[in-house]
Amino acid sequence: MGSFTGAHKDKNGRFRLANNGIIFLDEIGNAPLEMQEKILTAIEYREISPVGWDIAKPIKVDVKTIAATNKDIEKAIMNGEFKEDLYDRLAVGMIELPPLGERDGDISLLANYLLGKHSVMYGIKRFSGNALHYLESQSWPGNVRGLDKLI
Repeated sequence: MGSFTGAHKDKNGRFRLANNGIIFLDEIGNAPLEMQEKILTAIEYREISPVGWDIAKPIKVDVKTIAATNKDIEKAIMNGEFKEDLYDRLAVGMIELPPLGERDGDISLLANYLLGKHSVMYGIKRFSGNALHYLESQSWPGNVRGLDKLI
């Protein structure tokens, strides 16, 4: 059954649900060290041991991993906040994107896409020139999430 008092059924974790597929680890830079260790084991050894599971009988998983963060991971490693060996596994095909506010042309493209997504709810079909100019003049420290929230 479950691994805690009152549990009536097992619950599959993220890696188990993503088996034979892809898992997206958003804001990996905020993961606690204990969680990072579990993620590292899942990636490196391709096996997991769910809570309450017999640790001598891990479950094999085949998962491709994509991770994202807005943290300076190298600084986090130096501060002991991020496991260097996990970074090494994740950085194999790393793509670094500058912040949204530094990507010319992306803001208007994303803003129009997001407006289309929200237009059904609010009935707004397009931005005025002034509105687009305002959006493009912002620094967007929250990146796309901040833009989406404002729209």
